[in-house]
Amino acid sequence: MLSEADKALRRTGIGSSDVSAIGGGNPYRTKHTVYLDKRGLFDDDPPTLGMRIGHIAEDLIATLYAEETGATLVASPSIRHPKHDWIVGTPDRLVVGMRRIIEIKWVGWRVASAWERNEDAVPDYVRTQAEWLMDLTDADECDVPTIIGGDEFRIYRLKRNPDLFDVLRERAERFWFDHVIAGVPPPADESEDARRMLTTIFRRDDGNMIAAPDAAYEWVNRKVAADAAIDAATAERDLACNKLREMIGDASGILGLGFKATWKADKRGQRSLRVKVFEEKRKAA
Repeated sequence: MLSEADKALRRTGIGSSDVSAIGGGNPYRTKHTVYLDKRGLFDDDPPTLGMRIGHIAEDLIATLYAEETGATLVASPSIRHPKHDWIVGTPDRLVVGMRRIIEIKWVGWRVASAWERNEDAVPDYVRTQAEWLMDLTDADECDVPTIIGGDEFRIYRLKRNPDLFDVLRERAERFWFDHVIAGVPPPADESEDARRMLTTIFRRDDGNMIAAPDAAYEWVNRKVAADAAIDAATAERDLACNKLREMIGDASGILGLGFKATWKADKRGQRSLRVKVFEEKRKAA
């Protein structure tokens, strides 16, 4: 777990999890939370159960890796890049006597599919983190020992790619200076993190109305259209659910070609409709 000193240092630059969030694809962090964090506007949320398990499992995974490879591992302090002082990071472990670092991952079932689709490659956000840390430490390799779903252990070996790092550095450098240092929030998108960023930055309501910019007309029209589509979809969904309840009647459910619909009662006698679609093709309506 990072110490308060480590956290303080990481707020003075872009770390490995930050750079993967800036480029998108990090399932745990976005550019909007990175901006709030670096500007000192973000209060860390309480750790989730998955985060707590991952922290506890880190030593276990490191031990498994050492047993599997015979390597000797040591913990690493937080590091600042010798050439770019805004590049920072904390490798999980260093391999004694080798230019190799270790990036440990505990992969819960919610994100396991991203790892299981390709047994020979890590997800892009992990590759990004590893490249950032390899350049930071001048390592040639990064091993990623991973427990997936609680019962599968893998070791991925990644080779340093300076060209990839150059792309990441340019992207992160623009974000650091154009947004963090300049105090200019990154553009909003549809994410909850973007909403959180906006409500954190713009807390005050001064009571004034201002003239709408030209771009506002597009977004008003898009919201009105989206609201209408949601209302129509909700009505269609409610109709479909009631028609299925009508067909099921007093039974527990119905089973069809490629689907199962159930309307079962819980312990309190309240019935809940659930529809499961299977892999095989459903019959056309």
